[in-house]
Amino acid sequence: MAVQKSPSLDFKSTAMLLLLASVWGAYLVMGALNNAIPFSLIIWAQVHIDSGLAAILNATTAVFGAVIAGVLLPDERLTPHKLGGAVLGLIGVAFIMGRSALTDFDPRNLAQLAILGAAVSYSVASVWGKSALSGQPPLMNAFGMVAASSLSYDFFRLLGHNGAAI
Repeated sequence: MAVQKSPSLDFKSTAMLLLLASVWGAYLVMGALNNAIPFSLIIWAQVHIDSGLAAILNATTAVFGAVIAGVLLPDERLTPHKLGGAVLGLIGVAFIMGRSALTDFDPRNLAQLAILGAAVSYSVASVWGKSALSGQPPLMNAFGMVAASSLSYDFFRLLGHNGAAI
């Protein structure tokens, strides 16, 4: 019985494998930032605070997004109009949710900080997506992000944690 020689990888095949690995690495980061981390934080926090307050705190994503993109992306300068628009959006959400939702705000409350952490995570995910995945097809980005976040949930489940406890 003859031993078959495995095909060697040429430069093009090696480059494609490295590209695939780097793209899937970017999807893992995107899945964590845009799904696994914020969903886990929100699920945990919603047990401890009212939905109205959670909605208002999650609306800070726009404010964080404008600031983080303005700092990290050279083509997304933070202008007064962008920051003002984000703040007006936050005020609008607070107005719709009502004054009572704001009266319970306490920065020492970990659940409220968890919602703010989720908002920051969403904002960083936007910057990451633009800088690391802008050359990929949008449908592939959506698939890669969801597949990667599912894998991260499975990883934590193997460690003995459920998604809400992360």
